[in-house]
Amino acid sequence: MLLGICLLAGCPQGAHVSAPADALTDAGSVLALVADQSARKQRLVVEARISYYGDEGARKAKAIILARRPAALHVSALSPTDDMVAVLASDGERFTSFQRGSEVCYAGRSCPENVGRFSLFPMEGSQLVDVLVGGVPFIAAIESRVSWDAQVGAYRVDLTGAEQLTQRIWVAHGTGDVRRSEVLRADKVQLSLTFDDFKLVGGERLPHKIDMKMPERHVDLRVTYRDVELNTVIDDDAFVIPCPDSTRTQTLLCYDELPATDDTAEPVELAPVTDELHE
Repeated sequence: MLLGICLLAGCPQGAHVSAPADALTDAGSVLALVADQSARKQRLVVEARISYYGDEGARKAKAIILARRPAALHVSALSPTDDMVAVLASDGERFTSFQRGSEVCYAGRSCPENVGRFSLFPMEGSQLVDVLVGGVPFIAAIESRVSWDAQVGAYRVDLTGAEQLTQRIWVAHGTGDVRRSEVLRADKVQLSLTFDDFKLVGGERLPHKIDMKMPERHVDLRVTYRDVELNTVIDDDAFVIPCPDSTRTQTLLCYDELPATDDTAEPVELAPVTDELHE
């Protein structure tokens, strides 16, 4: 009973929860539980509040987010009167993004640096869609192990990758809910994801609060869901939006498209671990 209460409401600091009698003992089984739970959520339509804090200052906005596996994404930022202020649309291969009243519309390949510049999530489209439905990208691991974290009341999966890259993932027993994930390099946290306020939507458990932190870049991002639809039909047109006729299209290159001799190009910042994450 104590385990059930803690999983639903969170245990008070200092509380210890013993592992359940039927606890999983293999890291692969825990990760398979996470993957299965995430895969059942194929499409998401949500009204959200986004709060972003970084070196550029604080930003807060209301947004409409559409996500569809494997990598299609649409984010519309709205004004307090629900007028569209800015939009990002990506079908997983190409993206467009523009702001209301701007003379320039940006377009290009849907690489992490391009999607991250306009969505505040520096991830590949498939990784971002997975996070939005409560999943988590795993690093390419050469070693894995699982233990029971009595203080959290959840499994802790530790993944070891190459070049001092590691990942810690806390997973709820039974449900497969990801509570938290941390990617570290040389024991320094590069990317932290926290999922909270799980609710049933269409028969599936979905977090309604997602926090992303990148300590070394001083980034702190929170997405809070309001109205949510899960696994509803989304037209292809939602992810392929042409630049308005009144704008000038500017193509943004991805890192691997920049000429090796181009020292003047201004790179878009990217989380150091992004290229080493995979589904």
